[in-house]
Amino acid sequence: MQRVLSVVLSLAIMLTLIAAVPVTVSAADTPSTSLSFYSRTLALEDNLTIDYNINATLFTEVGYTDPYVVFEFNGQQTTVTSYRVKDGKYSFSFENIAPNQMKDTIKATLYATYNGTTYSAAAPDYSVAQYCYTMLGRATGSEYAEFRTLLVDLLQYGAASQIYAGYKTDDLANAELTPEQRAMGTSTTPSLGSALDAEFAVVPNPTVSWRSVSLVLDSAIVIRYKINAATSENLSAKITTDSDQEWTIDGSEFVRASEGVYNIEFSGLDAGQMRDNVYITIFDGDTAVSNTLCYSVETYVYNKQNNGDTNFVNLIIAMMRYGDSAYDYITEDAPDNSEDPDEGWSDWWTPEY
Repeated sequence: MQRVLSVVLSLAIMLTLIAAVPVTVSAADTPSTSLSFYSRTLALEDNLTIDYNINATLFTEVGYTDPYVVFEFNGQQTTVTSYRVKDGKYSFSFENIAPNQMKDTIKATLYATYNGTTYSAAAPDYSVAQYCYTMLGRATGSEYAEFRTLLVDLLQYGAASQIYAGYKTDDLANAELTPEQRAMGTSTTPSLGSALDAEFAVVPNPTVSWRSVSLVLDSAIVIRYKINAATSENLSAKITTDSDQEWTIDGSEFVRASEGVYNIEFSGLDAGQMRDNVYITIFDGDTAVSNTLCYSVETYVYNKQNNGDTNFVNLIIAMMRYGDSAYDYITEDAPDNSEDPDEGWSDWWTPEY
């Protein structure tokens, strides 16, 4: 049975962001309640995600329809029409925030229709770092100690990523941390080990072999596998973890690197799973045609911890500290939720703001 960890801490901090502004004014029939955002949450998935939440009663009772959110980030617009319904809210996600972009501003505008008229509500500009600093100032009780550690470690990880990438190093994510807040973060060097085993399970006469495995550092958690294979046609990669999660990557998603060599990128892990063993096997139809490879994010850090590049080592150690504090926070505060087995590890949410 898939393990489900669902985190929603009850903080009495719900912020109405801004009143609705009609795009097309209709005097005949106007809604009884203004369109507005309700709160925001940070989701600790394979990348950083901010969920913008709207009270569901605006649609189920007031009568707004066809909601969508337009996000603007670093000059690019993204329109999101899909949403989750959870805890009485419609939740629209802005995904794929890289670790070095924690201080970059997100603009969000909610649109919905009422009796043929389109209304909009703009949220104040926001960022991952802003969320972290706001919650550090508000989650002051002893029961939020693990949460504060997570926030500080996240900001330190963002700053290390900026330095490594040479991205906006004059405005680091951790720049506003006070000495007292810095002390809330993890200061110890994480213990590390290797789970690498290219023959965790073997098949007779494999036609696909493993060439290499590594991590992609421009995203939060992406494992890149390189295989030797004559073709990717009819192939698939089956991936599992010790917590019984399963993924399948079709051969059409394999990227040809050179003649007979293909890359496979896997981004299913969440922040607290950097020590989880990940098992991958290549199939041709229903037949395994490769040995099973075992790997982990921790293994990558273990193998690279003595790299001569100081900025690189600081980055991967900060990444492991963040992963460990994410795991500690979730396992300390999150009960299993057997009533919602399909949510799984994607339910790694922090408190709403």
